[in-house]
Amino acid sequence: MKRLLICAVAAGLVLIGAASAPAHADPVGPEVTAYAIRNANRVCVVLTAFPNFAGVMGVMDGIQKDTGFTNMETAQALVLSVESTCPQWLPLLQKFADAYAPATSGVRATV
Repeated sequence: MKRLLICAVAAGLVLIGAASAPAHADPVGPEVTAYAIRNANRVCVVLTAFPNFAGVMGVMDGIQKDTGFTNMETAQALVLSVESTCPQWLPLLQKFADAYAPATSGVRATV
């Protein structure tokens, strides 16, 4: 399950942060956007307290337990929260995605 979450955050970074997202990318649903708006401060507080990969995983686990979102929706909520409220953590998400993205994808997540 954690492997899927890790891959999802990488895909979410590509989806939301890329200058030109692939045509097959999943759109961000209104419930994901609403969650990110309501909870961005909480996400940022956790990442500030735990500015490492464990903090990213903890936030992703918390989002998924709180919402029941799919892996992709969880990654989207995380990225939207960080982009809107604490963009200083985008490099951490970038490093996380680069470290754990499937090596065979040939795609570097860009934020």
